[in-house]
Order: sequence, then structure tokens, then C-alpha cells
Amino acid sequence: MLEATRRFIAQIPLLSKLIETAFSETPYSGNNPDELRDHLSEVRRQIVAQLKEQGSLYRVECMPHETFQCPHCGAEGKSGYWEVCNSVTARRASFATRLMHTFMVHGDLSVNETVSNLSDIQMGEREIKLDVVALMQVFANADLPGEVQDELKAYAQERAAAAR
Repeated sequence: MLEATRRFIAQIPLLSKLIETAFSETPYSGNNPDELRDHLSEVRRQIVAQLKEQGSLYRVECMPHETFQCPHCGAEGKSGYWEVCNSVTARRASFATRLMHTFMVHGDLSVNETVSNLSDIQMGEREIKLDVVALMQVFANADLPGEVQDELKAYAQERAAAAR
């Protein structure tokens, strides 16, 4: 399901990697921590301006210290959630990283997550579903491949028909 969309999402660049690459390619001659911070801020500003000029989407991985294990393949992943961002419209949507892994690797639109209390006692499970409508809103006015546009349009029509 949503094969073209899965391939497209996998190609959305990670903002931290873009900044890291640009930072390593940008000469910096200072040795003061404040100058270094200012230089990094300027590199970030330039990258975001380029993304906006190109009308590009980008993603941010948040809470990278968190880990999860895929219930399907056992792969371990890092980060709590992804934020998919549209540089032109400033729309963004957040998705649990485990859900994005399950969608992109296995094609599932939902995943179960263990719910624990503060004492780390398991209290049950909850289902997390991919909000395709929110994803479509982020994609609005972005340069999407035709097959992704067609696929998302067909998905929206199927959902509307099923809701009737």
C-alpha cells in the first residue's frame, strides 16, 4: 500500500545531515565557542533558505536517544519521532519513528506501542496509526512525483468512499 509514497518519504532529506555536510564543507577559522555556535547557526540558516528556495521537503528526527525494536523484523531504530516539514508552507507533521519504520519497510499503516507508567510497569498497548491526511497536508504545494500524487489522491478517494 502506498508504495510510491513509501519510496518518496525515504528520499526526504534529514535536516541534520544537510547541516552536517554543509558545515564540514564551509571553512571556519575561529576557535571561540561563541563564534563556532554563530557559524553553525549561519550554516543552518543558509540550508533552510536553500530548502525554501527549492520548495523542498525535509525531515527532523527528534529525541534521538530513544530506541525501539521493530515487532516485524527485530531491527533496532533510534529516535522518538520524525517531523516531516514543508519549507515553503511551513506545514509539519510528527510521526513516531517506529511507525515510520513499520510503514516504509513493511507497508503497515499502524503499529502497536507498549504503554508503561513512570515505574516502567507495562499497562497495556495502544495502536498508533499513520495520519495520511496530515502527511498529505504537509505535501501540499511540494514538488511531488506524479505517481505519489496519483497514489495519495486514490487513497483519499478510497477513504472517503469507505466513510460513507
